[in-house]
Amino acid sequence: MDLNVRSLGVTDDGGQLDVIRSEKLDTLLRSYIAKNDCFPFIALFQETWLDPTNDYQYSPNPLVPEGYATLISHREDPNERQIRGRGLMIIVHPDLLDMLSSQRGPAASLTLIDHITTPTFEFLAASLGNIYVASVYVKITYQHPDHEHLVEMLFALRPPRCQHVILGGDFNYAHLWDECHALFQEVGVSSVITANKKTIPCTHSGGNVLDHVIVSRGVVVNSVTTTPMNHLTEHFLITLKVTLTEREH
Repeated sequence: MDLNVRSLGVTDDGGQLDVIRSEKLDTLLRSYIAKNDCFPFIALFQETWLDPTNDYQYSPNPLVPEGYATLISHREDPNERQIRGRGLMIIVHPDLLDMLSSQRGPAASLTLIDHITTPTFEFLAASLGNIYVASVYVKITYQHPDHEHLVEMLFALRPPRCQHVILGGDFNYAHLWDECHALFQEVGVSSVITANKKTIPCTHSGGNVLDHVIVSRGVVVNSVTTTPMNHLTEHFLITLKVTLTEREH
């Protein structure tokens, strides 16, 4: 699942974004479970707006159910409240870790690869056994983001052992597949979910396609749904059910 959550923090009486609003994520997960009758195995979030004093990883994590593996990137400066898009999160269900460990040999873990932020985008990249995952946010600025450069950076960080790729985020751009089509073919991307407006009309309450999930060859997408989350955020929740298959490097 992928979602721009538009803040997991709330302001205290002093006006600082330093209180973790765990009930918002709890509401989101409960909504997902009620609709799908299961927990999400991988969840990618953008615009978490968590305080910089929070580290990438802490245990136990008050934001997610017990047992989930979690990586968090914080906003760089709590005083820069006018700067949007600070903060990303990746959470993984323990059953997936157990499944990957039993199938692939060594114990699988959610391991940070890098957290990169630029004036136009940021991403949090990690490995999960032989799966490469990343949560991505492209900021709305006066400078048009170079999406090809972003995609090149994302795939340059992919470890050789990671044959499967699942990248999700708010790209603030509808034509990602068209702009980066040649590069996607070169790096082995099989599809960009939500690239076809006939299939996914919009991912935002304003009627736009802003959010995408990028998957590589070997990640077979069985179904895709988008769900309005009006009580939480203007963005729609994107849910994928996939099957991982073996492929040649």
